[in-house]
Amino acid sequence: SNAADSPSLSEKPGTDGHLDRKAVSCCVVGTSGGGKTALLSKVANVLSQKHGLRVLLRFCGSTSLTLHGNGLLDSILTQLLFMLKRPLHTPSKYSDKSVLLRELLSDEALLEGCNGLVIILDAIDQLSDRHLAQSKLSFLDAIQKLPEQVFVIVSTLPDEESNIHPSISMNSSAAEEISKDGLKSARRVVQTCRSLGAKLVHVSQPKPMERRAMLRRQLMHVGRNLQPWQEREALRCVESDASPLHLRLVATVVQTWTSVDSDEQCKLPDGFTPLLRQLFESFEDMYGTHFTKTASLA
Repeated sequence: SNAADSPSLSEKPGTDGHLDRKAVSCCVVGTSGGGKTALLSKVANVLSQKHGLRVLLRFCGSTSLTLHGNGLLDSILTQLLFMLKRPLHTPSKYSDKSVLLRELLSDEALLEGCNGLVIILDAIDQLSDRHLAQSKLSFLDAIQKLPEQVFVIVSTLPDEESNIHPSISMNSSAAEEISKDGLKSARRVVQTCRSLGAKLVHVSQPKPMERRAMLRRQLMHVGRNLQPWQEREALRCVESDASPLHLRLVATVVQTWTSVDSDEQCKLPDGFTPLLRQLFESFEDMYGTHFTKTASLA
């Protein structure tokens, strides 16, 4: 992919020198909306399509099944059992599931006809901490060292950041699940990944020149260009939050601008939430309030 579309990366050693576990290969760390999911999705596609690896990709917290370690294990085990053409039966006891995961990953038949196996777990900070699945990654408890050609890649927010983006509301079932398990806002997932032998890869926000290139590329995809003063306004809007998510939202708004629009018509509010609100207001102007509200709840 083009470098302008990729988040900036920096690597740091994950181990502290006195630990010999290797249950996690790599931990991608970055802020909310910083491009971790997009990066891992691209990694999954490249590894599968170009390098011949089998890839299991899970987005933690995106469904009721991936909200907690028990469901996540069931999901992964079921896919591995299917690959191995075994009966799709998983143990009921949580610790036994972890043991079965170790056994399946050690089965040489799993690697037949491929160059390796990669398990990618995006946003593990979104997991419930039932069974210490989030704070200790307990679903990997039975794994001391990953087999050759088997890799586990995870992503998480920095330890000091809240696990929920302030401008994104969770659905009621997800919020109830998290509340029930007493999920704290400050996580120690990165520290746990270090203890499991992971190499840390930090995703940083794009620099000013990268922001301009990303904005132009997104507009190019829809066949639009901005006037110089319009581009300056778009880039000003993302100075305080240059995350790819915010940049994409800005591009969605400014692609409706025309060269004859006035300065007043091309003003952007500061912040993610006000900008999102402005976008929905424009939908209401175009399609009506009832249709917009019905579509957003669908």
